Amino acid sequence: MKNTNLDIPVRKMENICERVLAENSGNYEDTASRAELNDLINSFLNQQTHSGDADDWHNLAVTLSLRDEYKLACDILTCGIKYFPKNVDLLADYLLYGMDCAETEQCKKISQTLLSIPKRLWTWRGFSFLINYILQTEAQYAETDEDLDKILEKLLNIAYEYRKLFPASEDSYRVEATIYKTLNMFDKYIMILEQAMKEISVCPKCSLMYADSMFESGNYQEALKGVTRSIADASQLKQSVHDGYLYFLHGLCIVAAAQKNNDNLNEDVIINIYSDFNMALSFYDNSAGSGKVINYKDVIKNKMLYLINRYHINIPEEDVAMQNLANELNV
Repeated sequence: MKNTNLDIPVRKMENICERVLAENSGNYEDTASRAELNDLINSFLNQQTHSGDADDWHNLAVTLSLRDEYKLACDILTCGIKYFPKNVDLLADYLLYGMDCAETEQCKKISQTLLSIPKRLWTWRGFSFLINYILQTEAQYAETDEDLDKILEKLLNIAYEYRKLFPASEDSYRVEATIYKTLNMFDKYIMILEQAMKEISVCPKCSLMYADSMFESGNYQEALKGVTRSIADASQLKQSVHDGYLYFLHGLCIVAAAQKNNDNLNEDVIINIYSDFNMALSFYDNSAGSGKVINYKDVIKNKMLYLINRYHINIPEEDVAMQNLANELNV
């Protein structure tokens, strides 16, 4: 990579970065490993020419961002934007990653460029990431209620434009809900999520947001309705929501509602709860090391002990993850 005339294609550089990251997965945080990646990217950026389309630049930036290398991702995007100065996805990507590496001034310029492009040419990233950017900057530092009202109007106009262009997508509802939640407008937050669940055929994210809010407020039956809808809708999409969390919350809602009302659960319901928790553990076992894994596992332990002690119904043999958890507790 010392030769700046290699003209490595952008897509090939993504493959090289993925290989370097995979080979150093165990010690990537070491200074030497990160230095290797930095040298690799810098040599690539110093090439005389670069071959690749806008999607290639986007994918390379995403690969780096997944390792929290936001500055390197922004460096890649800066180069890509030189070739594709009006590409909405690349501009939006920069707003997303630039806020994570303090590229404040450049983000301002990027946002102005993005706003100069007709909305009909925008992708979902343009709408979603710009709204997120404005919430982190203008909204966060508003000094008066009047200023905040103006920013709110600006944000909602962007969300409405989003909905006009993508009427069948739930994402404009999701970002509008995020606006309300960030600005502590809880009633409107719930209303827009309910509207999405009513008007959009497939809305796993909004349904899950609704379920989370209802669970936090102790309305477990409504939470169960939301997470049940999310599970049904998520089965039609890829990577829209985390399956493990869905099943964790589904089982938790049923147990919490019964505990709150001091209701008795029948055997079939308890077996289904075990199945939910088993699914949750199975999914999260695949992402071992996460803090969330430990937290969910502890909650599932407590609920499992409660169910076994109260109802004396054993865990089915096919629920292997739950069986392993029961063995840890000698129950």
